[in-house]
Amino acid sequence: MTKPFDPWVLRAKVSVFLDLYRKGREVERLRAEIQDLKRRVEKGT
Repeated sequence: MTKPFDPWVLRAKVSVFLDLYRKGREVERLRAEIQDLKRRVEKGT
């Protein structure tokens, strides 16, 4: 038997997962940028 779902609860859950996904991508982008900057600094010295 399936339970009825509240569309507002579902929307809130999807919103949370979407936010986590976006933040994860931002963290990955910043990590790559930091690595690139480290390489540039090491090359210059």
